[in-house]
Amino acid sequence: MFFLKEKYKNGNAYLSDAIYMRASKNYLCKKNKKFETEWEIVNNNIFDIKSISDNILVGSFSELAYIKERRYYKNQMYLMHKNTGEIFGNEIPFEFLYGENNTIYCLERTENCMIFTKGQLMDNKYIIEQKTNLPFMGFWELIGDNFFYIPFDIMVQNQIIAIDIHTGEENWHFHTSKLGKGDQPVKIIYGVYQEILVVNIGKWHIVGINTQTGKIEWNIDLGYLGLVPNSTNDILYSLISSRYTGGHFLEINPCTGEMVKYGIEKSKVLLASQRKDFILVGTHIITTDDRDGKIGAFNILTHEFDWIWEEEGTSFYGQMKYFDPYLFVQNKDNTLYVFEKEKNN
Repeated sequence: MFFLKEKYKNGNAYLSDAIYMRASKNYLCKKNKKFETEWEIVNNNIFDIKSISDNILVGSFSELAYIKERRYYKNQMYLMHKNTGEIFGNEIPFEFLYGENNTIYCLERTENCMIFTKGQLMDNKYIIEQKTNLPFMGFWELIGDNFFYIPFDIMVQNQIIAIDIHTGEENWHFHTSKLGKGDQPVKIIYGVYQEILVVNIGKWHIVGINTQTGKIEWNIDLGYLGLVPNSTNDILYSLISSRYTGGHFLEINPCTGEMVKYGIEKSKVLLASQRKDFILVGTHIITTDDRDGKIGAFNILTHEFDWIWEEEGTSFYGQMKYFDPYLFVQNKDNTLYVFEKEKNN
């Protein structure tokens, strides 16, 4: 199904307009689909890169900082020419959220709170138009036009606040105590499917929340697992497999929470998958073994593994991404494996 094309040590994969980006601890370079280097940037702290217009990229950088003796990474942005990789203008001391048509949305971290900012890119500078204070420090997910902010109070991330990405104003506020089992942490935001926000709360709950109202639509006791949507976002798939007990393949309707569960015989488990970030390629879930150096493709129609790739002496629990026709998988040593999909698949 896939064949190994390249291996890069200390690598990472990013994408901007179908351009493969590789960031190592020494440089980021833009490569085309033939993997030929077109430009390089030398910077030890770059961690992400995104496109905000036809000609401009935003490179995100981080450096170690402290707030009230608490260690964290301070993020900032640089503007870059897409065709040359040249950095222009001054650094922008904010965390990049989203950009379109020279409008940029960012977060600023202060000692006591986070500040949502909206501004315009003018004369190579970020001109702030509005600011909105968010009451606590926290982490966030931006999914389409939906900005979900999860503040943390001491050690428990027990709230989800939906923010209007264009105004910075709060749309609704959800507290995990609404499940009736006290404060529980928000562990994973899977995504928004058919206007339903799907999250993992506490140890067992997979919850569907209406993105317009913040009300619970459904709640399933399943545990801490991975989910991946189909191409139309109306079915979520999950795969759990064990060498000792077999496994289960699940189909969940994100609108209703209705679930269909299929058992997998132990003899058909060719790798043990406990990942939370599957990839769906056509009719196959791409996953990895949590201990051995195995990568596999599970057929969602036949409920069997159709393809296994193995390398001894390593394990693949790093990040994994697919940009057609390339599959990027990172191993425990941060070596990036680049697979190409076979044309007859």
